[in-house]
Parts: sequence; C-alpha cells; structure tokens
Amino acid sequence: MYKNLKKSDFFVLAFDTTTFNADIAVLKNFSVIAQINDTTKTTHSTRIIKLTEKVLARAKIKLSDISGIAVCTGPGSFTGVRIGLAFAKGLAYALQIKIAGITSLQALAAAAPFSDRLICSVIDAQRNQMYFAGYKYQKNILTLKIKEQAGSIEDLAKHIKEPVLFIGDGLIKYKKKISSIFKESAKFISDDFNTVKAQYIGKLTNFFF
Repeated sequence: MYKNLKKSDFFVLAFDTTTFNADIAVLKNFSVIAQINDTTKTTHSTRIIKLTEKVLARAKIKLSDISGIAVCTGPGSFTGVRIGLAFAKGLAYALQIKIAGITSLQALAAAAPFSDRLICSVIDAQRNQMYFAGYKYQKNILTLKIKEQAGSIEDLAKHIKEPVLFIGDGLIKYKKKISSIFKESAKFISDDFNTVKAQYIGKLTNFFF
C-alpha cells in the first residue's frame, strides 16, 4: 500500500475548517492526489482526525510521510479557524515539519482560471460588509494588489479601476449589487469555485516550503 515513495517526494497535507464544511487534501510535489469535502453536521473538532486518516489512506501514504502542513487562516468561522490552526500546529510539532498559513481570500483567487483581469475575492462578513482582496498574475505568480480587508461594496469599488473577475461566497448575497456598480467591467466565476478548497491552499505553499 505504501510502495513507490521516493525520498525526493514532497507531501503536503492541506485543510480548510473556516466554514461549516471540512475540506482536506494531500498533494504530492504540489499536485493533488487525494481530497475529501465533508458536509456532515458535526463540529470540526470531532471529525478532523478521522478525515485526516481517511484522506491519507486515499493517498496511500502514512502521516509520517507528510513533509509540510498547509492550513487556512481565515477569514471565516472563529471557532473553525481556531480548531484548524490548533490541529495544524499540533501535527507540525509532533512531526517536526514546517507549517504554512494561507488566507481564504488567497485560496479563492488561486482557484480562479488564469486571467489578465484583476481577481477579486469576496467573502460575506454579514451586516452589509465583505472581506475582500485583489490579486493579479505577474509573470505567472498570483500577486496581491488590493490588501485583505473588510468593508462595504462601495469601499471595494474605491480600489478598482480596471476589469475585474469576482470570486467567492460573497457573490451569493451581493452579486446583483456588484453588477450594478461595476457593470460591464465585472465578470463572475462559476458557482463551483466560490468556496475555499484545500487543494489550492496546498498549491500556494509552493512558495513557503
């Protein structure tokens, strides 16, 4: 079951617990080899260990084979973020390996198809507020252009003077208003990409490890 591993192989265990769902992935040399998205109605603290065991089994590796840990640092559920960080730190300490944190907004932007547009990640922060940030590809590297912050759609509009591709669960609530403000300059990603995925959290750590 655990054959054909090379010493040069680099395995990343990546996970997101910032929303109700738990999303976990294993990447080999920064390519996804196993992933699980769990939507059961239990707390992250009661399922994270079993889900980790399950995704490792799918990847056909052992916990001791993991080379680095990638965890989503939010924004998101306070409890979910706290549980995810505590679990990640515990694993990294026990295995004596590196840990990298990726924000929800970064992970969303990385999931968008390659574009020459500004990529704007938006997450609902309630009370007519959003968490948002803007990114753009420069020499094939996703680069921060609008710092991560919280504000209204009008606050976001002050930062954008170019065609933009929007992504994130904030579109569920604010897409119509965004369209009315940005008009033809705005494009929207498919709903399939509007939630944070662990695989993109893992891929972004290529710059950390």
